[in-house]
Amino acid sequence: MVMEVARARVMAFSMGKEGHMWDALKKLIGADEESKKRRQELDEQERLEREERARQHAKKLKHDADEVKRSKDS
Repeated sequence: MVMEVARARVMAFSMGKEGHMWDALKKLIGADEESKKRRQELDEQERLEREERARQHAKKLKHDADEVKRSKDS
């Protein structure tokens, strides 16, 4: 009887540890998914900022070219 109780306690302890490991693994996977999503959002934001800077630069180049053209026409 004592051995059965001890065996039951060991099994309960092991299952409890296993449950904690699964919980930790689930949290780790969840954290990885969150960080992956955050990286994707940051990449998208960076891409939009680059596109905006490129548009601004193209606009400035066009303005400068128009200025040079006007000064030559004068």
